[in-house]
Amino acid sequence: MKSLLLGAAGAMAMLMASAVAAAPPPTDGYLNLAPLGYATPPAPTDPLALELDLVQVRAAHPSPTAIQWQEAASDADAYNAPDIVRRFDDATGELLYEADRPLLVAMLRRIIIDTGAYAGEVKAVNPRPRPYVEDPSITPCNTHFLAGSEQRSYPSGHAMNGYVVALVLADVFPARRQPILARGARYGDNRVACGVHHPTDVEAGRLLGVAYYHRLSALPAFEDDLRCAEAEEALATSKTQMPAACAGRRLTIMKSLAAPKATTPNAANLF
Repeated sequence: MKSLLLGAAGAMAMLMASAVAAAPPPTDGYLNLAPLGYATPPAPTDPLALELDLVQVRAAHPSPTAIQWQEAASDADAYNAPDIVRRFDDATGELLYEADRPLLVAMLRRIIIDTGAYAGEVKAVNPRPRPYVEDPSITPCNTHFLAGSEQRSYPSGHAMNGYVVALVLADVFPARRQPILARGARYGDNRVACGVHHPTDVEAGRLLGVAYYHRLSALPAFEDDLRCAEAEEALATSKTQMPAACAGRRLTIMKSLAAPKATTPNAANLF
């Protein structure tokens, strides 16, 4: 009976996915869905593997009063660049406010546009119900931004997002590489603790992030922005003068931050 139900759910998810038109590629990321030379494995279908995934979600599910639950809920809300970078304050040993590091946050904003697009592209061809949909006894820590994405569990866009951000921050703060990467991994683990992703969703998201980072790090435009983010960090910590080009770019971004902003749609259903 269980296998029949799983099969029916999978068939329904496939029909739902096929009805969704493919979104056009973004134009304001770095790679904008350019090929990565990497193919995400399909979501698992073996009944025992699916059961193992749910067993692990249940085992990782903390009490709503636990510190991990509170961190997982806060991580879930942090999907825009100014928010996610603050989740790495402890790991970097710095307070990463956008007003102080506009170049860093602007770079991460372009990256998150990319990660959302790549994760969304894979989700569209791998419909999978989230753990709390499969098992109503699992209470998710946060779902208010997941409406309409109940069948988009694989891969985890949050996990991809968190690990790519961690890799980039490790470039900017090389002395703090290990705690930064550990925090990036925990950002993904918290999706399991939150009850909104399976462990295999998280691992697939991280590996997609690694593939993206390899392609990103070879891009001259990213290399230029990274050098400026490193110069910005030197300015913040030791008052080292920035190169003129970076200083000019920073001033432009700071002026744009001071201008009134239009409200943008919530894209967190990609995660």
